[in-house]
Amino acid sequence: GTSIDTESKSFNIWASKKISETITINTSFKDITINDNNYLSHRLSSTKKNGLQTNVGISIQLKSLKIRSEIFHQNFTLNKAGYKNNLNFKLSTEYIF
Repeated sequence: GTSIDTESKSFNIWASKKISETITINTSFKDITINDNNYLSHRLSSTKKNGLQTNVGISIQLKSLKIRSEIFHQNFTLNKAGYKNNLNFKLSTEYIF
């Protein structure tokens, strides 16, 4: 997701629900303002940007192995950071020895 950096702010609401012993569902909604003072030299965007970022994910715990899958959507573009208005998918694993 987007880091908010200086001259920026965000409001985040999230929830998590364990639907079984091994499966957890997560969701979050962020209202993000980047470069609130419209500084041309801001690290992420040369103009003020405001938008939403949403996330839905699921994690499955199988003994020592955890598998996570997430879908993100961001409805704004940050011209200096390479973030575009798009949909992203993330898949990760974690193994505990």
